[in-house]
Amino acid sequence: MPAARRPAAALALATDAAPAAPAASAAPLRAWLDAAGRAYPERLAVLRCLVLAALAPVPTNVLITGPA
Repeated sequence: MPAARRPAAALALATDAAPAAPAASAAPLRAWLDAAGRAYPERLAVLRCLVLAALAPVPTNVLITGPA
């Protein structure tokens, strides 16, 4: 059946289906990021960018500038 003719309930079920596994597997990464943020609070933004670049679905670069 075309999307325009599907019942609203069936369409809602088809679009709302999202796996719950990624949220559960993010807990260790969140714990690591929190611990690293406490150890290096001035570098929290850099750490977040590095984590996001590592998890990106396409290869991503991060340019870090400023004093060491």
